[in-house]
Amino acid sequence: MNFYDKLLSVFAGESKATGEPETKAVVSYPQPAAPLYQVSNNVPIRYYNSVKNDEYNSVFYTIVNSIQQTAKSIPWNVYYLDAKDENAKKAVNHPLSKILYRPNPRQSWSEFVTQALGTYLHTGNLFVYVLRVQQGLNTGKPMEFHVMPQSTSVSVASGWMGRVEGYSFISATGSRESFAPSDVLHLKKFNLNDSTYGLSPLVAATLPLTSHNYALRQQIEQLAQGGPKTAVYKDEPDTEGYTSDQKENLKQEFTRNKDFTFVNTKLGKVQLGLSSVELQLLDSINADAGRIADLLGYPSILLSGTKQNTYNNVTEAHKALYKSVISTLHELRDGLNYLVGPFFKDEVYIDLDTSGIEVLKPNLSELITSANSATFMTENEKRKMVGLSAVAGGDGFVRSAGLSYSATIDDNPVEPVDTYDAGDAEVAD
Repeated sequence: MNFYDKLLSVFAGESKATGEPETKAVVSYPQPAAPLYQVSNNVPIRYYNSVKNDEYNSVFYTIVNSIQQTAKSIPWNVYYLDAKDENAKKAVNHPLSKILYRPNPRQSWSEFVTQALGTYLHTGNLFVYVLRVQQGLNTGKPMEFHVMPQSTSVSVASGWMGRVEGYSFISATGSRESFAPSDVLHLKKFNLNDSTYGLSPLVAATLPLTSHNYALRQQIEQLAQGGPKTAVYKDEPDTEGYTSDQKENLKQEFTRNKDFTFVNTKLGKVQLGLSSVELQLLDSINADAGRIADLLGYPSILLSGTKQNTYNNVTEAHKALYKSVISTLHELRDGLNYLVGPFFKDEVYIDLDTSGIEVLKPNLSELITSANSATFMTENEKRKMVGLSAVAGGDGFVRSAGLSYSATIDDNPVEPVDTYDAGDAEVAD
């Protein structure tokens, strides 16, 4: 078996039987049981590859899916690092550019980003393995990126400043596969109680997730029962004129009609509906959804059911979404640059291209007005500001007073004149 076949067999351990737990992050305080994980005495969180439909929170999935779709719309490029040129130049045929096109034989770049973000947002940890060239002139240079299984564990030396000694996980064959720290990028959410692993958003959202799921189940249960019912009864006392069989037949007759509920005592006419506690519970659905959105940095206005979905609010919410997604992608970008940059002598770097995101572009008319009033800028600087290319002879300035053009800002200096002093001098003469 060659090296690459061995690698594929190692990562095949990511596919496990349905419902088989995987040990992941560790936190130092106990958590109540929740549908998506279990907690043992040592408080490791166990994640499951397969979750039943009625156990997975719909709001959490909606938000994560929206973040993934937004992230896939942002292109990545490789640029040459040149301090003299403020306009970054794309490195189209660079080896890193090929990795951004196909990070590994099984995935495109958008699939890689989708898997990376999904893992990071669910578990609070992301492990990316960098497969390097094994021989030849390019030995050691990155060749592929792989998202490692959730069961990856971190080996740390003793002491609060202990360095990471390696990463490992159990492969499909049952053997433990180990990886050097220089070959693995580990991103983690801030965890106050454990600096080795990141804190999972699922753990932090235990209460709102549980509350939201329970409220939805209550709502579905009421819908399944056909909503509030009417209680019907007989005016005469139930002991007069009815045998036991007649009472039972009457009860069965009303029970068959799902619009009514039979009551065997004289109560009076009453509409049976939800209690005040149940009504408040249903009202909390949107509140819990908002808490989940806040936890993931997602604008809650974009969730269905919001009452603030005006055009301006939605536009601003999309801006906030892109800024939040870009901030998370910058973590991945910076980590990859730190890991692979030295092998290319830091002459190139990976970065996002956000120039094509329409919602983040400034208002063109306002931008032109601002540029036109900036007398301290050259014409080419103003053109660049509004997205236009430079023109010949555009490195001078236009003076706003007389609209005269000068090659430099120091041409034809004018002494400041005090208008009032000049007028007084003329009168004196």
